[in-house]
Amino acid sequence: MKQKETQQKVEKELEDAQSEIKDAIKEEKKRGGSISSLEKDSEQLNESLSGLQEQTHSAKNRLLRKSLLWIGLAVLIVLIIGTVIFLYIYEKIKKLKE
Repeated sequence: MKQKETQQKVEKELEDAQSEIKDAIKEEKKRGGSISSLEKDSEQLNESLSGLQEQTHSAKNRLLRKSLLWIGLAVLIVLIIGTVIFLYIYEKIKKLKE
């Protein structure tokens, strides 16, 4: 009788251990699945990041070109206005000397 009770206890403990092992295996499978999905997400994020970096670089280049164009135009306008003012003053001084 004692032997039968001991055997039942051992069998129950074995069943509990087996269920714990099965649960642990399920958890590991879930974790493995989540790791692979995280790896895929990471790859997608890296791809989108490289795309965004390319877009940022091209936008920076466009902005730089436009800025240089406007700076060049402003310098040209200042030179023209400066030349006109210089010639006007030069003519006034020339007339005063005569």
